[in-house]
Amino acid sequence: MAVNTYIQLDLVKPAPTAIDLSGNFNGRVADAQSYLKLWITSNGMPKDLTGMTVYFAGIDPDGIAKKIYGTAQADQPGDNLQTGRITFYFPAGTFSVQGDWDSESTYFGVTDADGTVISTVNVRLNVLANKVDMGINSKPFYTDLEKVIVDGQAKIQAALATVIDPTSALNTGIAAAQKMLSAIQTQIKASDYVDTTTFNNLQNQLKTLDKRNTNSNPIDYIKSNPAGFVREINNAANIGITADMIPSGVSLGVVIVDTDVPWTDNTLGWPTQTAKFTQSSRPVVLMRKGTADTVWSAWELVTTW
Repeated sequence: MAVNTYIQLDLVKPAPTAIDLSGNFNGRVADAQSYLKLWITSNGMPKDLTGMTVYFAGIDPDGIAKKIYGTAQADQPGDNLQTGRITFYFPAGTFSVQGDWDSESTYFGVTDADGTVISTVNVRLNVLANKVDMGINSKPFYTDLEKVIVDGQAKIQAALATVIDPTSALNTGIAAAQKMLSAIQTQIKASDYVDTTTFNNLQNQLKTLDKRNTNSNPIDYIKSNPAGFVREINNAANIGITADMIPSGVSLGVVIVDTDVPWTDNTLGWPTQTAKFTQSSRPVVLMRKGTADTVWSAWELVTTW
């Protein structure tokens, strides 16, 4: 193998034939970490290879397709990624048979950070025989397809081991989820759960709603709080209370309105409302009852002075 000077590969200028590497490099069967000095240019100008990948691909004399990534380095004197000067290392197993590589299918390529191929340059490569080391510690070189198959088999075996092992995180998680699902199913069968409507009703019963300027109909309470209880604040005048309905000296103002809804429909009667004046010095309480979907009875004073 002769390696001293850089060989220029231009990504833009067309080359009539594949570039012959024999003046700079001849691989030998069973070589390990043989290398080639490359100067990558673009239209004669140095190509900045920062963030890029230089790879080698080709078909050897036995017709085996090979592709090598990740072995280009800028680790020797004169190398510089920004000026396109690198050292390309051929890993063990690349050259497994002597002879000429297919020049129409053998090339160096450059990809950007996203893996997009920028350009390729065809080369002529000859591999010399090695009668001494042939067969010693030889290891077949993986093609892209072989590597995918081997990696895939390893991943499948690891996945199967996880599925089979009852103590794996996957199986313990599945067991926990099954236990939780079983408990939920038991609760559903026993009707031991709170649905969204019931939960909202409970929330409304625990807080006072601001309904000032609103005069809701009886059916509104049946729909929003079936078989429930609602506490609201409202303006007395907005819900039909007039001055002649209350003792003299009591001014119309804000009242607390409690609404009892007997059932989920009107089969057990309509809602009943109680209005309590909050700004009176003495208790002032009125009541009314729904008589239809959109009709309330008149308010009646239930406190006497």
